[in-house]
Amino acid sequence: MAPSGDVDSVIITAMLTLSTSIVRLPSGLGICYLAGTPEESMTASRPRKRTVAKRPGVFHHGDLRWALLQAASLLLEREGTAGVGLRATARLAGVSQTAPYRHFPDRESILAALAEDGLATLGDRMAAAARQARDPAAALTAIAETYVALAAERPHLFRLLFGPEVADKARHPAVREAGLRAFGVLIEAISTAQRAGVVRGGEPAELALGHWAVVHGIALLMLNGLVAERAAAAGGPVALGRLVAGQLWLGLAPLSARCEPSTPRGSGRAPRRA
Repeated sequence: MAPSGDVDSVIITAMLTLSTSIVRLPSGLGICYLAGTPEESMTASRPRKRTVAKRPGVFHHGDLRWALLQAASLLLEREGTAGVGLRATARLAGVSQTAPYRHFPDRESILAALAEDGLATLGDRMAAAARQARDPAAALTAIAETYVALAAERPHLFRLLFGPEVADKARHPAVREAGLRAFGVLIEAISTAQRAGVVRGGEPAELALGHWAVVHGIALLMLNGLVAERAAAAGGPVALGRLVAGQLWLGLAPLSARCEPSTPRGSGRAPRRA
């Protein structure tokens, strides 16, 4: 049996060979499979250029970066961020130890590239979920479900997106921009729900921050194994996201739609019944 690294190298080579069959993609579309399916990653909002190698093992300038990111993504899935290094990536991609430096000056830069793509895909998934929802309220629930689902599907990637490895956004402006675009999907969903009268008035970005904080919190609790029984009882990660989204409506819904407003502290009055 071939060593694991050799098998993965064969996979990378096969992927490069297979990609030569992709002909005449619609203008403006790019492909990247780092976080999600090819269909999810094909988006006009993120045009990407990649020159496919004419034959396996021959890397042109555009191919090399793509192959390195594919290898780094496999390492991330297998070993977490600790396993992603330039030398390990080069070995898995089947290139020289110095080849990665043509595109990535250090380990942090290749992690940042993975994070940028991951945040872009997260934003794409949330936007697609919101578009497919039956109404603005359902769109916010769908966004929460999608967020928690990605955390469950790609735990190492999710930790990278919000971890310390790429926390310095000044060094990685592309990561920051990808994060802002993803957050913008939530802000737009909040604004749409406000116009429909199902979310109370207020600054959409501030309401979106509260929504994100709650959903992100449950995703981390799930990844850390602190709500395993609750997730199982709810029916899995997506159902857990739906459950949390339901609780969020207590704070997002207009006052007139809340069944039992809480009593101000120290008022001494019983809650008012609807």
